[in-house]
Parts: sequence; structure tokens; C-alpha cells
Amino acid sequence: IIAHQTVRLPTPQGGTDRALLCVYLELPTGKTIRVCTTKLDPHSEQNRLAQAAAITTALKESIQPVVWTGDLHA
Repeated sequence: IIAHQTVRLPTPQGGTDRALLCVYLELPTGKTIRVCTTKLDPHSEQNRLAQAAAITTALKESIQPVVWTGDLHA
């Protein structure tokens, strides 16, 4: 792990604080990847949609390949 990042996610309808947690990993080849995980709000569709939009914004211009995992309550 060469770096880490925490992105707070919105909860427009209230509820438990949520975050996107990411680490930057240097592979044996010398390349770096970004691995992120989260748990979206299980109770509010409005919160899940806002959280998914915030994650898209946070990850869409990553210069590293991204692996995104989590409990999306889809």
C-alpha cells in the first residue's frame, strides 16, 4: 500500500455516515492500481443513488485502473 483515501458519501435523507475507502497498491510490475470498497445505504434508494453518483465522480478520472467492490444493495 503506497497511499490511501477516504471519500465521505452523501446521505441526503439522513442515516448512517457512509464512505468510499480506497488504497493504492503498487504491483510487482511497478504499476499502481486503486482498490476501493464501500457499503451503500440499505434503507434509502435516494441515498444509494446520491452515493453512487458521488463514487462515479470520485473514480471516473482516476489515472490508475480501479477495482471497486462493496455491498451495493442493488
